[in-house]
This record gives sequence, structure tokens and C-alpha cells, in this order.
Amino acid sequence: MPLNGSRFCCALNLSREASLNSPNTQKVGNGQQDSNRSPWSGTSPPPSHSLPAAIAGKTAATFGQETWRRYHNKLLRAYFIENRDVSSSDVLLKVAHETDIDTDAFEEVRTASEEDFEKQVFAEYNEALSSGINGVPAVVIDNRFLISGAVEVE
Repeated sequence: MPLNGSRFCCALNLSREASLNSPNTQKVGNGQQDSNRSPWSGTSPPPSHSLPAAIAGKTAATFGQETWRRYHNKLLRAYFIENRDVSSSDVLLKVAHETDIDTDAFEEVRTASEEDFEKQVFAEYNEALSSGINGVPAVVIDNRFLISGAVEVE
């Protein structure tokens, strides 16, 4: 199947249990996990899943491409740098506020369109799977070559 270059969204389950059972978690001598070596740090727990953030991204896109880009960058920063729980509605609204999106309008669009946005997210997810994408990140080159998952530079 040719790769069509459309944006893909992969819904990941980033549960606390999955985080604590990751290969980055160190085992201590008795086989117990060392809670001081978790890959997640910060005061809030890691996100439970990415669907709320994906829906929030679709919501931000209704305010225009530039607004979506700002929201997307702030959302990535919230997750990867600030260790904020991007599955939390409160955090997603705070990111909208930080992006200068009217939070009342944002929440109104999100609530009214949530079911449609969820269907879009899962359709993109299924399209990615049917195109052979099964890892994050995934890079498609020239709509023909797929590099899926983390790979060595060389």
C-alpha cells in the first residue's frame, strides 16, 4: 500500500503501570522496582493515555493553522519538558490559555466536537497501522519509504 503522507496520530497508552514497567526502570537486588529510577519525573503522574491530547489538538486546529502550531508546540513542551499530565482536561485547558486561545471557546468546541474528533483520531490511527506504522516516531520519506520507531542514525 502506498504511503499517502497524511498526518498520522498514534494513540499510546502511557499508563503509570506501563511507565514503571519500562525497560528504563531499574530493578533492585530483590527484584523490586526502584521507584527512584522511574523515567517520569515531576509532581503529577504521567498521562494515562494520549486520546485527550489528540482531541485537544483537533480542537486547537479549529482556531487556525498558526494557533494549532502554537498549541501543538506548547503541548509537546508541557509533556516532554514540564512533565505535565496531558491526559488531564485541566492541563489541556491551561495549555490553551498559555497559547492565547479563549478557554471558554476552546472548551465549547471540544465538548461539541469530541465524538467527531475521537472518530478522526481513531481513523488516523487505523490508517497509520494499515500503512505499516507501528512505532513512534515514524518518518515517511517521499511517500514511499517508512522508518518506523527509534532507529540508529547510521
